Amino acid sequence: MIQAVPEKLNMKATELFHANGKTAGVWYCSECRIVRKTQQEAEECCKPKICTRCKTAECQEYRTVCKLCNDIIDREREEERFAKAEKVTEWNGPVYSDSHDIGNEGYAENIEEALDWLECMSEDGKIPEYVWTCNERPICHLNFDSIIESSTSEAYEGWETENLNGLEELEAAIEKFNELNKDDVCWLPNYKKALLIKK
Repeated sequence: MIQAVPEKLNMKATELFHANGKTAGVWYCSECRIVRKTQQEAEECCKPKICTRCKTAECQEYRTVCKLCNDIIDREREEERFAKAEKVTEWNGPVYSDSHDIGNEGYAENIEEALDWLECMSEDGKIPEYVWTCNERPICHLNFDSIIESSTSEAYEGWETENLNGLEELEAAIEKFNELNKDDVCWLPNYKKALLIKK
């Protein structure tokens, strides 16, 4: 059983002790009661966190940088990605934008759909310089080797997969399953290829 000792005046950290009086080696914040490894961590637990980047603004809970600095970091990351990316002017497939509302959570089936969204949703009427192309990946793709490996992980030492019957039939069934479901896909942004938008 772990017990707390009374808090010292103006102290936000409380040390925890076992019933026999030995320290548990941890502290908790007297405001939120979250246990921390050190007294300093417990005392600083509910204090406003100062941005590690600008050193002045307060951060939201569980963040290390303020919103303004986070926006700057995101913008710099986006500029760096765009500078390194291949630029194309033709793309027949899904597209994505981090910073513009172009459909379903930033995704659109093609550039035409994205432009329709931008015309409807853009408050300032501005069209971005580019959007990201997307790679398609099947939502469900079964891997024969992974299935066999995970299914036989409890086998005794020296046991061989070849002991199983019906492996060829199972592999053929998995291949057929993957083929039948290959068109049910998800889209993933390809930050290596940007589609320039014609103005």
